[in-house]
Amino acid sequence: MKARLYAPLLAVCAASLLAAPSALAAGTSSISGKVTSLATGAELAHIRVTAYEAEGTNAKVISTETGEFGAYKLEQLPAGKYVVGFQPDYENPSDYGLQFYPEKARFAEAEKVTIAKEGEEKPNINAKLGPGATVTGKVTDAGTGQSVEGIIVFAIAVGSTGEPVGVTETGSDGQYTIIGLASGSVDIAFLSQSVGPEGEEEQLGGPYISQIYNGESLFEADIESDIFALLGTPLEVKAGDTSIANAALVRKAPFATQAPTLTGTPAVGQVLSCVPGTWTGLPEIGYSYSWLRNGVPIAGAATNIYAIQTADQGDSIVCQVAASNKSGSATAISNALAIPAPVVPPAPTPLLRLGAGKQLAVHAGAVGVKLSCTVAACKGSVELTAAKGKTVLGKVAYTLAAGKSQTLSLKLNAAGKKALAKAKGHKGLSAELAASLEGGTSVSEKIQLSSAKPAGKHKKAKHS
Repeated sequence: MKARLYAPLLAVCAASLLAAPSALAAGTSSISGKVTSLATGAELAHIRVTAYEAEGTNAKVISTETGEFGAYKLEQLPAGKYVVGFQPDYENPSDYGLQFYPEKARFAEAEKVTIAKEGEEKPNINAKLGPGATVTGKVTDAGTGQSVEGIIVFAIAVGSTGEPVGVTETGSDGQYTIIGLASGSVDIAFLSQSVGPEGEEEQLGGPYISQIYNGESLFEADIESDIFALLGTPLEVKAGDTSIANAALVRKAPFATQAPTLTGTPAVGQVLSCVPGTWTGLPEIGYSYSWLRNGVPIAGAATNIYAIQTADQGDSIVCQVAASNKSGSATAISNALAIPAPVVPPAPTPLLRLGAGKQLAVHAGAVGVKLSCTVAACKGSVELTAAKGKTVLGKVAYTLAAGKSQTLSLKLNAAGKKALAKAKGHKGLSAELAASLEGGTSVSEKIQLSSAKPAGKHKKAKHS
């Protein structure tokens, strides 16, 4: 056991656990004896021996410690009646149970040792200590479930003087063990201590609310308060057996056990509400609010309600709650609400019309193709292909503004000229005219392609 535990622990005990010191004047009488092991008869050193007033306040009068050979002597006792208790010393714990003379587990069961006059000696007030009960367990953070190191854990026998009968502290894994307890009922208390600079004594009143075993009764341990004003559930222990007493300590500073909740309709003009969630910590806890759009704070939004703006469309909104009290502060983020993006009407679909007709005559190696564009601008190409074999006879690109018409000049390529020449003397060349349209529907027409008659040549009329 580290000595640094005792100053803060005993300060608390002196203020709120132990009865007032005896007002008896020091005398010249004494009580002495020897402490041995019940099992082996071995003489036990480092056993704390205490004389208590047997009547009245049951205050502790004087304590000493057994020497190397188990002997002790309580001196300077005034005349009176005493109860003598035997217990392993805090700094030298061992697996021997608390005992009151003669070999009793409870103060109320002890035999009174009477010193009738000044100078009287009471020898052979001996004790044979048997194995004690063990209490072990783990201390965790109630919010995170993580192990908590450095928590002072001590046991007080129910119905005893109120003085601790065992004390230890949790290790880095949150585990602790108290040994050497007498059979019966004990209260197990868990006290938080602050972490001071290295080399300095630690003090009670750390980051956690101290607790009496059972997980319900909470109190803040300080010298000004009665830390046992709220009692927990006593733990029944038995010599030679091990009992379990775990504790989940609550932080004094705010800690969110349930995140804030954001409610409302995600639409422009609607009002969102932020419920702060559930927090632990000492009262009084105060709350402040801020709102974030895609993780960026929204200027001027500092209450628990928020009206959705046009600028929020297409983004995600959360509420951040800051909780604070005298011990510290913490923040928590709500669920996110996605604000739908504004509805953008689809771009108009362009419409294209061909106005070439069923018969196209080739003039100077080209044909005229009329296009009309409506609704939106049109862009694409016009291609002339042979009906048989799909040979491309010519192609031309175009661009038209919405509502405009244009006659394009589509020049025949070499294949087109050759095909047209081959079809001379027939009804014409069967072909297909197709106009593509970016973002719209292409159009096509089947046509007959023929050569234009030379200007000025006419068939002579017959005369009778």
